[in-house]
Amino acid sequence: MYLYWLIAVAGLVFASLLFAFIWLFSRLVRRERLSAFSVDQLTVFSTAKYRPLERLLDDDDVQFLQSQPGYTPEIGRVFRRQRRRVFRGYLGCLKRDFGRLYLAAKLVVLYSSVDRLDLVKTLAVARFRFAVGMLRV
Repeated sequence: MYLYWLIAVAGLVFASLLFAFIWLFSRLVRRERLSAFSVDQLTVFSTAKYRPLERLLDDDDVQFLQSQPGYTPEIGRVFRRQRRRVFRGYLGCLKRDFGRLYLAAKLVVLYSSVDRLDLVKTLAVARFRFAVGMLRV
């Protein structure tokens, strides 16, 4: 009976140490990323580059492709696979852009002469919603 408890405690200690290592490593990587950007790079953002996303998941192109002579299910699979790859690329860009904008907003809060707890709360909610949205996608 004591052996089971000992194994459980050892596993818990190992998991805690692993979590602490991962957390520390991610903090170090984030710090390195912060120094790689200038303030100008943090605030440059345009929604125009994400307009193609609206069409990427639209079925109109797939239906058009299916109506063409010579269409085979293999062509449809390749087409959808390529569209998913492009969509994932856009999601990666969106994640990076959100991270840059979030970092710029954090820097504004950090260096502000006035405490803005409402802005801190809004940023936390925005980050949570973005993370949930990315998980849903």
